Amino acid sequence: MMLHVSLDSEVPDHCGRFGLSSEENSFCSKCTHTHHLSCNDCEALTTTLKLIEDAADSITYTNQEQQDDTKYIIVQGIKTIIEWKKHIVRSVNQDRARGKVLDTLQPNEALIERDWAMKFLPLQYRESQSNWFAKRGLSWHVSVITFQEKEGKNSLTVLHIFDTATQDAVTSNAILKDLLHHVNSTNNNVDTLYLRSDNAGCYHSSYGILSVTALNDNPYNIKVNRMDFSDPQGGKSICDRKAAHVKACIRRYVNEGNNVITAIEFKSAVEKTMKNVKVVVALPPSPIKSSKTSKIENISFLYNFFFSNNEITAWKQFEIGIGKVFSSKSLNEIPSLVKKCESTVIWRTIAQSSLNTSIPVPVTRNEELEEEDNICSNVFTCPEDGCISTFLKYGQLCNHLDRGKHTYPKNNLNIKERTQITHASLMESKSSAEKVLHSGTTHALQAESTLKKGWALKNKREVKRFSKEQIEYMTEKFQFGESTGYKCDPDDVAKEMRHVKNSKGIRKFQLEHFLSPSQIASFFSRLSLKKRQASNTVYDDCDMIAEESRTEMSQLTVLANTVQ
Repeated sequence: MMLHVSLDSEVPDHCGRFGLSSEENSFCSKCTHTHHLSCNDCEALTTTLKLIEDAADSITYTNQEQQDDTKYIIVQGIKTIIEWKKHIVRSVNQDRARGKVLDTLQPNEALIERDWAMKFLPLQYRESQSNWFAKRGLSWHVSVITFQEKEGKNSLTVLHIFDTATQDAVTSNAILKDLLHHVNSTNNNVDTLYLRSDNAGCYHSSYGILSVTALNDNPYNIKVNRMDFSDPQGGKSICDRKAAHVKACIRRYVNEGNNVITAIEFKSAVEKTMKNVKVVVALPPSPIKSSKTSKIENISFLYNFFFSNNEITAWKQFEIGIGKVFSSKSLNEIPSLVKKCESTVIWRTIAQSSLNTSIPVPVTRNEELEEEDNICSNVFTCPEDGCISTFLKYGQLCNHLDRGKHTYPKNNLNIKERTQITHASLMESKSSAEKVLHSGTTHALQAESTLKKGWALKNKREVKRFSKEQIEYMTEKFQFGESTGYKCDPDDVAKEMRHVKNSKGIRKFQLEHFLSPSQIASFFSRLSLKKRQASNTVYDDCDMIAEESRTEMSQLTVLANTVQ
């Protein structure tokens, strides 16, 4: 489906303008075409889910418990599939924002993509088993700045490494403030910035967005023009690929007999193994005093922001509607990072053809990899679904992924070849042409009537408090794992919850009280954090995120073992 989604399509399942238009006039765009076509795969999915749901209602169950269990599994499965379909449409549309910026990037503009990488665990060349456990990771932030040079697009990676830091909006904005200095020092012609990041709360928050107006008042005369956010879990970004390369280089550095334990050693390892990477070792900014700042209403549903003077225009989806304009009062001050030390980027010299002078140009990671792969004869294929691009050098593949311009196969068959293939498929399926045409018309009418405008937009999440019985049951399971050492798996607890009975042989929980594994895992994470805080140990929001990540990783491990 991802290959077929576009801004304008005659298939309602594939039309981004139709699926992402809200009922509000500010977030609504009218289609200039009709939706009279249908997609066989999308219609087959809808029909299959309907048949499964009808079959579950028509069969005979041995008891009410079996019926509730089956109905809950089917309803949750259908809901997950539909949400994934909506997610694909939103992700494709939000990725257009990045593609449009790269396609129209001017010499006076730059694109900054930023992300907090997973905490870096200290590495030693040789360490005892006792030192391996209970490590405290280093927080590090990855920023990739893309410029438009005469010879093409060029990128610079800036890493901010902390021994200890809270990954909140204050620290993220302080890093962004420091990035303005690196942009100006690398290319002083840049006066316009485009920002892109994931949906993390440190970026996608009222403070993180409203502070841009204060950041625009800087001595470098650099203005942030637009800020875009990707859809949650919208795929890997360029920052993830840069972070993976950094970690690989550090592992190779450690295998040579070195240790990387502190932020200073992290900086030294990167400088000795990589080019065109700036590393800033810093301390987090001092916490700001609690002040009343204006809140952006329904900010979790807004993904694109345009800044102009003291006004901000927001959209739910990129280029869908005219947007909603609201005034923004600039924050008084954005705290700065306390930089302990900063590295200098390694440069190379390229002679201009028309001048005898030379200008410094940073070495890109892709050029560095191309130099290493000159003797490589392997063929690297693009990992993107549907992309048919292949490359002889790994650096070329990385450059292709960074740009995000994929090549998809086109139907180059003539009428005779298409007719032969269609006739063969009809003969194999033993269906007549009349039946296919009749079903296609029916599908088109059903698609026009069942799908509503804005069907792919993010829905408001219903917040329901856990009942007393649910809290007691999950707390009991958590305490059992803490006392015995065999922690209960959230997936097993969710299954057992649907069948557990009280002393009278009656089920404790009915269908409306069943919980999903993710809800149980989040509850376990909160109990675990409370237990650690009770031991007089200082913990922050990062520990909560790490605990939830650990729980999710354990769930993925269990799921992988189940699939195998």
